Order: sequence, then C-alpha cells, then structure tokens
Amino acid sequence: MENRIEILKADVQQKVGRNIILFQQVEAMLNFLAAYGEFSPRTNEEAQFEDLRKRLLITLAGYRQELMLEFLARCQLSSADSLLQAVVYLDGQMDRLLPEVERLQTLVKNQQAAMKEWAAILDGKPIEELLSQHETLIRVLDDYARMATGEGRWVPVFDVSHRLSKSMPQEMSALEATYGSRNLLSLIRACGKFEVNARATDSRPEYWFRLKA
Repeated sequence: MENRIEILKADVQQKVGRNIILFQQVEAMLNFLAAYGEFSPRTNEEAQFEDLRKRLLITLAGYRQELMLEFLARCQLSSADSLLQAVVYLDGQMDRLLPEVERLQTLVKNQQAAMKEWAAILDGKPIEELLSQHETLIRVLDDYARMATGEGRWVPVFDVSHRLSKSMPQEMSALEATYGSRNLLSLIRACGKFEVNARATDSRPEYWFRLKA
C-alpha cells in the first residue's frame, strides 16, 4: 500500500508540473498574440481570436487559482483515493485546455506569417518603431491585469517583469528606446492605465499594479 501511494504521489507531482508548464505555454502565446495582433488584416479570424483570448484569460486565471490554492489544499498525499482523484482532476484539466492550445498554436503560426509581410513593409526601419506604434507591452500588461484573481486583483510587477524578460526579451530590452521608460514599473506608471501600490518589506518596497477602475 505504501509503495502504491508513493507511485501515485510521483504521478500527481508530474502532472501538476505538466499542467503548470502548459499554463506557461498558453500565457506565452497569449502574450505574443496580444502584442502583435494588430499586424495582420482585420478578419473573422481576428474576431474569433479575441473571443478565444478573453475566454482563455478567464480560464487560465481560474485554473491557476484552483490548482495552486484549492487543489493543493484538498489533496491528501497519504490517501490513495485522494491521489487517484487528483490524477483524474489533473488529466481532466489538461484535456479541457488542449483543444484551445491547438487553436492558439494555429493563430501564432498565422501571425508569424503576417509579421514576415510586415518586415518587408518596414524595409529597414528599426523594430522599436514598429513596437512603439502598437503599444506591445501595454497590451500584454493589460492582459496580466485582467487575469489577476487575488484580493483587489493586484499583480506583482517583479513577477510580470521576470516572465516577460523570458517570453518577450526583445521588447523588454527596447523599453527605453520604445517607450522612454527605464524599466517596466516606469512604463506601468507612465501609460496611465494602471494603479500602482508599493508594499513595504524588510529590504525594499514591492510594487504591484492593477487596472484603474
């Protein structure tokens, strides 16, 4: 019995990690499409993407909340029955999200093709000019704010900055040239769309943001 529980625990841990990675992949694709969605002609597909994007923002926020708070709280690691229920739950979460992921992957490929056409139109103009025209990071920040589910729907600036440095390194490195902001916090403050809250810590303040009411 003890060996079975250990096997089930390992299975649950693997599936939790798998689902979290899938959430991150969806988030990266949403970031890309939110940032560059204006670079393709307005079509029925774009309208469908907007519906999909809004739905996935809500879905991702709910899944994260459910997985990181509710699921972990109710999963009893010493109970085989509880672990089996956890496996079913995690697989179900994956199965519900995969069809949407496949649609996102198709949209990303289409968008990448559209951006190649834009590259030809730019004809040597700096990428910063292109980014500036479309407020790339501001659109993505708006998405993060809409995904927030905690009390007051505040989003930690450091966490978002860390994520974007990995998923959108070119845009982050062009912050000052594109937006005149030396860092993400400066951009959040300057764009006028968000409230900023500083929270005292033992070392230095932590900054959080949310959409203005």
